Amino acid sequence: MPKFLFNVVETYESGLYLVVLSDLPESGADYRHGDLLELRKPNGTIVQSVSEGVFYDPPAERALSVAFKGFTKVDVPIGSQVWLVDSDRAPRKPSRHYEVKDALTKENI
Repeated sequence: MPKFLFNVVETYESGLYLVVLSDLPESGADYRHGDLLELRKPNGTIVQSVSEGVFYDPPAERALSVAFKGFTKVDVPIGSQVWLVDSDRAPRKPSRHYEVKDALTKENI
């Protein structure tokens, strides 16, 4: 069963890719590179696509941005919703960098 991820608040084209910016900070996203996502447009149409990449912009807020190959701004209008198709998979794990840092901090206390 699909799981809602975020709303599209802005889009821009970069070469062959359409980058969509979310209304969700990166820390709140259950997203992995290569996930199959559904793009639900405001007019009710639904398109599925494998995401090509993830970016965080601007660095201070780290908003989640996802790239899709072969789409244009017209294909994914602002207000579209992005849903994770395979919601039965295990949730995203935190970065190993933070796990190591937390372990070191606990040992030093």
